[in-house]
Amino acid sequence: MNAWPAFHAELRARLDREFAELAGSLAAPDDALRRRPEPDSWSALAVVEHVALTNHFLSLLAAKLVDKGLARSRRGEPTPTEPPSLAHLDTLAARAFRWQHPAHMTPTGSPDPAALRARLAEQHDRLAAWLDSLPHGAGSLHRIRISVVEGDDRLDFYQLLHFVLLHVARHRAQIARALGDVSRIERPPGA
Repeated sequence: MNAWPAFHAELRARLDREFAELAGSLAAPDDALRRRPEPDSWSALAVVEHVALTNHFLSLLAAKLVDKGLARSRRGEPTPTEPPSLAHLDTLAARAFRWQHPAHMTPTGSPDPAALRARLAEQHDRLAAWLDSLPHGAGSLHRIRISVVEGDDRLDFYQLLHFVLLHVARHRAQIARALGDVSRIERPPGA
């Protein structure tokens, strides 16, 4: 049995759900979005901006993966028969995991909720289009290394998308804490 259709459908459902819930957090009242839960912490709005900035830079990598994977597929390179493993990346979503983000992913505080909502919608649509263009494994034909993954492990498009979704889920929990919505905290990735 070909596992690619179910794998693709699950990734697409997660992409739709995570981005919808992230954008939905921007419906909170403006004062709640801008309130810092602690003096040195980010507000919920700053967290969403960080996620949007991170998505922008990860999308640059995703574009390269898609372009090279599709080019290799057109040249006749065989695609893997099974989807890639994603589980080894799940530790990156744990609250205990620490990684110092680069300065260019630090929120500026300038975008308003409407601008962030539009940016997230555009990012969702681009990622969804890429995923839909790679339903049968061509996204595994090229791999890259990213600094957040230790060692020489290289990620294909599907693994990079999984990482993006883990990042969104991790920060949705942070947003929920910042907004004081304890009912949405610590929902496991993929649940």
